[in-house]
Amino acid sequence: MDFTKFFAPPAPAPAKKRRATKAKPPPKRLKPDSTPLPPKYASLLTQYDQLRQVARSLEAMRVRTTLAQLCGAVPQLSLTEATVRTCALACPRALTVDDSDGTPLVVFPKLSDSDRRRGATYEAARRSTLECSLREQADAAHACWLAQRSLEPPLNGYHADFDEGPQLGQAPKPPPPSPAKIKPQPPTDALLPLQRLAGEAWYEGQAVRVETLEKRPGRYASVTKPLPDQVRKFLEPLRLYEHQARAIDASLGGADVALATGTASGKTLSYVVPALCAAASTDGCVALFLFPTKALAQDQLASLKRAIEACSLDASCSTLDGDTADEERQSIAQSPSTFIITNPDMLHYTLLPGASQRWRRLFDDLRYVVVDEAHVYVGGFGAHVAAVLRRLQRLAPSCQYFACSATVRDAAGHASSLLPPSSRQLVVIDDDASPRGPKQVVVWNPPLKKEKKIKRKKVEAETDEYNSDTEEYDEDQALQGEEKARAAMMLAERKALAVEGTDGEPIRRKSAIVEAARIVASLTSHGVRTLCFAKTRKLQELVLGYACERSSTRLAGYRGGYTPAERRRIESDFFEGRLDGVVATCALELGVDVGDLDATVHLGWPGSRCSLRQQAGRAGRDPARASLAVVVLFNGPLDQLMAQKAPLLTGEVEPCALSIANERVLRDQLLCAAAEAPLATEDRARFVGRRDGSVPEESGRVYDRALDSLRRDGSLVERSKALCCRRSDVKHAKNVPLRVVDPVTIEVRINGVVLDTVPYARAFYELFEGAIYLHQARPHLVTKLDLQARYASVKRLRTCGYITASRNHTDVDPVRVLEARGPLKTGVVHVVSKVWGYRKVCRQTFKVLELKEFSLPPLEFDSRGTWVDVPSSAIEKMASLNLDARSGVHAANHALLIVAPLFVVADAADISTEHVYPRQHRPRPLRLILYDARPGGLGAADALFRRFHAALGQARRLLSECPCRFSSGCPACLHVHTCSGYNANLDRRAARIIVDAVLQELRSICQPVVESPARAARLRDAAVGSRLGASAAVADAWAPSLPDFRPPVE
Repeated sequence: MDFTKFFAPPAPAPAKKRRATKAKPPPKRLKPDSTPLPPKYASLLTQYDQLRQVARSLEAMRVRTTLAQLCGAVPQLSLTEATVRTCALACPRALTVDDSDGTPLVVFPKLSDSDRRRGATYEAARRSTLECSLREQADAAHACWLAQRSLEPPLNGYHADFDEGPQLGQAPKPPPPSPAKIKPQPPTDALLPLQRLAGEAWYEGQAVRVETLEKRPGRYASVTKPLPDQVRKFLEPLRLYEHQARAIDASLGGADVALATGTASGKTLSYVVPALCAAASTDGCVALFLFPTKALAQDQLASLKRAIEACSLDASCSTLDGDTADEERQSIAQSPSTFIITNPDMLHYTLLPGASQRWRRLFDDLRYVVVDEAHVYVGGFGAHVAAVLRRLQRLAPSCQYFACSATVRDAAGHASSLLPPSSRQLVVIDDDASPRGPKQVVVWNPPLKKEKKIKRKKVEAETDEYNSDTEEYDEDQALQGEEKARAAMMLAERKALAVEGTDGEPIRRKSAIVEAARIVASLTSHGVRTLCFAKTRKLQELVLGYACERSSTRLAGYRGGYTPAERRRIESDFFEGRLDGVVATCALELGVDVGDLDATVHLGWPGSRCSLRQQAGRAGRDPARASLAVVVLFNGPLDQLMAQKAPLLTGEVEPCALSIANERVLRDQLLCAAAEAPLATEDRARFVGRRDGSVPEESGRVYDRALDSLRRDGSLVERSKALCCRRSDVKHAKNVPLRVVDPVTIEVRINGVVLDTVPYARAFYELFEGAIYLHQARPHLVTKLDLQARYASVKRLRTCGYITASRNHTDVDPVRVLEARGPLKTGVVHVVSKVWGYRKVCRQTFKVLELKEFSLPPLEFDSRGTWVDVPSSAIEKMASLNLDARSGVHAANHALLIVAPLFVVADAADISTEHVYPRQHRPRPLRLILYDARPGGLGAADALFRRFHAALGQARRLLSECPCRFSSGCPACLHVHTCSGYNANLDRRAARIIVDAVLQELRSICQPVVESPARAARLRDAAVGSRLGASAAVADAWAPSLPDFRPPVE
């Protein structure tokens, strides 16, 4: 019988159907024939036996070489029937069936259609019986080598391309020796998901770098303070970590506590135990738990109820937020629950204004306040929340506070700024004693796109297909004349420029969206429970759709806008294992418990290490299990810098920019506080003082200015040596938003039923007529948008081959000057965002299919800004040098935006500038401008007005001292991740001319701000951290946006 057919590719199936044969059970034992084997085959079996015995001890290169020799030798051998059957029985995937002549043979079963879609499984089944049996026990070593090959640099003079194996009559060639610096990577649980990704047919070496977090054992301790009997019995079966025991002891000792340990380190138990002790020992005491999101609050509600039940306490637990019904609110007000879960917004808008009437009993019994996820409270939002907590302290002075976070850099400083000052000791605990499983963090850079020749304006260049992952950034960059002149050089240095390109010449890569979807589909198909994060709702829906097309696993999306019932169902299904994977926005970034996950996928750099750690911490919560985090990079310059040796999870997180000494915030919050209780002299130290009772000089001046402003406009009047509101019946809190959250939403309806909700401002970009709206990856066509009735009608589509993207721009124009110093002005600015059309983009090729225009009313709001017009001398000089003035203004504005945190304590989302769009053709004034990104302003632009000369001088240093060779700058000097123009149209040379000219004009009228060395150091620490990376080669820590990164040099 001819057995060569088992080693050849399978022939196509005949047109007629063959009669199915009945399968027989495998024989009990098959003995090979006594016919002597060919010498080559005998040598091959001996070699395989040696491989099987020592496979785990061999280096990866040796294993891979031996496998290559085996695969090359198999098709050239003449084998007997019994030998084939005996070897095939070693493969567990094989079955015994009857051949057409009745001879029992071992072959693979026929695959179903669903299995055929899984390319790796189907191709494995197509291999010959003997080849699969020989490779079965070495697959793990093979996959390990593939992962090692993708992550290590190529060996000198040796590549992982092997010949067809030894020829007949020749001994196998020994593998080349491995250099000493390359260590073998044993197959561990932490590497298994990465090995599977490296074994995919579409893998092209995208894993460019890996960080490893080693396994860490836990350290345990016991609580030394006496505990109530119910709580002590509750803790008996538990082993407390050292930081948990220290936090519980400190809280029971009467101190305020700031706990800063990693994700899944048991922070919840640390603050729940003191609250349980208070409830067990004091009748009628109330504990208030503040969480920044409703999803996190619902998750913690279940945990608290389980703890109360385990302790057998006579205590109640309830949530109090915007979704709480009026009847339940009234019940809580009359008889407060022992544990109340709420958020800062509810405390600000509802509880504090009614403290003297409806909620008086709650504040009389309040003893314990927990502030979870403290790292969220930064910038303007953090300043408002800090003031709200100080208002709470005025009404309930005996409260004890407990703040915790998994990602905060300076826990002591941040807690001191956030929590109200008191006579209690502040105990800071940041030594994480919890165990941790191994984690692999992979930087995944999409491969370069296939090049093709195109012609534009009689200039021929090699480029790639159009890619709209970052809107029109790539296409517009490719149109620059600077690129056309150097197109040939770009081709010659293509491999060298895999991460960074020549000036103005982007390196085009395949879609990061598709890469993330492939990773999610591959991991979930192999049983790896995966959570994928995307920055925006649209990206989340696209990744989900592409992943569902590539996998038959159970996947779902999760984001804001879904109904509460749908979100709770997805959380429950994911926690209980009914879902294999979820693609979410940052709505799942905080500590919502979704069960034990194996991997996280991050589409694009999240913007900070703090966010990345929070997201990656969703996986690997079980210290006995390994986990994987894959960061898929976009083609933008900021993401591409991550492909270099910038630390991800091992580097320090960014500092928290938080200061309550903000005149505008204090003015609003003091008015709210005066409506709750008259302002007295001691309130100055309560709002801006330290824990020792002293008041910093600068903070005191800011407080006095805010108070004087309220006196001058008549908002506050003096009565009995205290300041009271002129009209106490007005609820001032309703007019003071804590965060930039659109209060108006647009309902997405299908046949009259609410499918989703979208913030009013986002509806202009996502729900215009003709838009394709995605919900759980299913396409819907928007047929109507009614802004007055606040709804959009959609129609479900079976399939849709394109997506839509809005075409828009934002203009910032001064409307009223409040103060001026020569050409430098500050005042009210008008911000206008206009959506004027959309593009239809092919889902598969990302090519623009059609451009549409329409008219929607603009989105407008007033804010505060500081600006200066570009001098005419600078415009003339740029024209003489043939430099683009718009690009120079854009670059100068970026430089000012980057150095602003050195002079104003503000978060990246609090302050912005006007950006130049790649396709912008409308004329705009040439001016340097920074403005508050919040409607109404926050005070950052006003503060910058008084320090503008110093900030502009620091921006000049940034423009001149960066060693990068790019005229458009680099992520270490000019690129910012908040640029709506995708960091295009930047010219550093023109920016220097503009800044020099403005400095010359301001020098005669503005005196530089002279900072003391200590204050300058504190300002710098607030923006760039306490130290730079060891490899940084920049002067005086002037690159605040990315402090740990070295700018590329020639």
